[in-house]
Amino acid sequence: MGPIQVMMKPNLKSLFMVFTVACLTACGSAGAPTAPLPAATTTPQPVATAWNPSISISPSGEAAIALSPDVTLTMVRVPAGPFLMGSGDTENDALAIEKPQTTLTLDEYYIGKYDVTNEQYAAFTRATGRTWTMPLAKGQFPVVNVAWKDAIAFCDWLGQATGRIVRLPSEAQWEKAARGTDGRKYPWGNEDPDAKRINFNNNVRGTTVVGQYSPQSDSPYGVSDMAGNVRNWTSSLLSAYPYRNDDGRENLQVDEWRAVRGGGFISGGRGVRSANRESYSPTGKYDSIGFRIVMLPG
Repeated sequence: MGPIQVMMKPNLKSLFMVFTVACLTACGSAGAPTAPLPAATTTPQPVATAWNPSISISPSGEAAIALSPDVTLTMVRVPAGPFLMGSGDTENDALAIEKPQTTLTLDEYYIGKYDVTNEQYAAFTRATGRTWTMPLAKGQFPVVNVAWKDAIAFCDWLGQATGRIVRLPSEAQWEKAARGTDGRKYPWGNEDPDAKRINFNNNVRGTTVVGQYSPQSDSPYGVSDMAGNVRNWTSSLLSAYPYRNDDGRENLQVDEWRAVRGGGFISGGRGVRSANRESYSPTGKYDSIGFRIVMLPG
């Protein structure tokens, strides 16, 4: 005779209690708070701002551009007139590409007193929604590792926002702002550079705060850091002298190497001369190349 199977009548109260416990375990107690789901971990993206940069010009000729409520870019006036561009035949450390030396006449313009800083570049990226990360604790250092086309985009943004013509300096505009009208070798004169005057020869092993060596190394117009610290992008192709702005070298649509000026923190004395010329790829990003801007009078 097989085992006897006992069929028990279901206990409805027991089934209800089992169901209730299972529900509370899965869904949480109705009267007690449940643990929140973890927040999504996403990288915040820059948000375009509605701030419109504004310009004020002082009686002394300095122009201040408010890039944001707490960030200002200072520019100095370079008056119209002639200057000596390039190197003369008697300069022993001059390069062939710096010759012949000629007298060139330029119209008035304003140029950045300092290289564009990380803080100023950050104002641009916030306003335009570009993705960029500012180096930690280096807001007042010159922005580097920005391609020539990034510098052009900064100028385009500022020009559209202010209604002015804003651009990178041409080689001619850069050189006049650096050495004045008397053909001096360096922004401060003809005395050789040293570590007390500029950041060069890798004596600091990196960039320094803009204006750190001012005013002893300033140009005749009061422009700072035109020798050492970081090289500056210009708008110009590296074409032969004499300089002419209508021979195609200022064509911004040509994807060829662009002239950089001023030498950087790794340059020797020869490289920080005001007439020295170098060129780099417009798509490259370099830790010793930054930029400053030029604005034409309104």
